[in-house]
Amino acid sequence: MNRARTIILMVVLALGGCALQQPQITLPAPYTQGVVSIAVDGLWRDASGNVSGISGVATNVSKRDLTLCQITFNVLDATGIKVADAVASTQGLKAAQKWRFQATFLNPFVVNFASIVPGKTTWLPPTPVTDATIGLVAQR
Repeated sequence: MNRARTIILMVVLALGGCALQQPQITLPAPYTQGVVSIAVDGLWRDASGNVSGISGVATNVSKRDLTLCQITFNVLDATGIKVADAVASTQGLKAAQKWRFQATFLNPFVVNFASIVPGKTTWLPPTPVTDATIGLVAQR
């Protein structure tokens, strides 16, 4: 009886250990592109546990408010082939303001991925108010 319990326990531990193993996914180290500093802190999963995107915090490191901020990541498989993009965007990011983002995958894919690398970060400062824009608003 004792031997049977030991065997069952070993099988459960072996199977449980296999279930807990997940592929290692390399996330980018914190980085700054232009006026935006980005720190990826994890993967975003849907209700089924499937990876749906990338989460982190972006900071406007400039002294100006941004009208728009968009972050793109390249998702690569184990051989370095790009298999997806993940994108997050926000409007109205104030100077020195932090933004918790969730960059979702734009296109579905069925291959496993091994790493996520920074893509392009785009930002737009506010449109300056000029006599011409004041005139356009007044004409409406």
